[in-house]
Amino acid sequence: MKLITLCTMLLVLSTISASQQTNPNQTFTKQDYLQKSKNQKVTAWILAGGGVVLEIAGAIAYQKGNAGLFLFGAGLLSQAASIPFFIASGINKRKAKQASVFFKFENTPTIHHAVSFRFNPSISVRLKL
Repeated sequence: MKLITLCTMLLVLSTISASQQTNPNQTFTKQDYLQKSKNQKVTAWILAGGGVVLEIAGAIAYQKGNAGLFLFGAGLLSQAASIPFFIASGINKRKAKQASVFFKFENTPTIHHAVSFRFNPSISVRLKL
């Protein structure tokens, strides 16, 4: 029973190890970059708009006491936090414009009496960084 379990585990582990990617770099398509840019821009506008609302509420509340300073400060921080999202959105939009798709052949390992490599067609994305 131990021998069968050991052989099964070795078979499973050898299959998994041969199935791993040879090039682990994750590539994004033009649509992925455009969607990411859109999501970052929406986040940036929400933070900027929320910051303005908090600043106005803080200015109004400051007339009645010092508690408005916290709202005003939170509004400033929210607006400052929106700036990196605007910058990242622009960077991702530029990357989407530079992305190109092409067809190429890749080596993939196959197991048939021994491990050998086989050429398989694939669609690839190249980014100019």
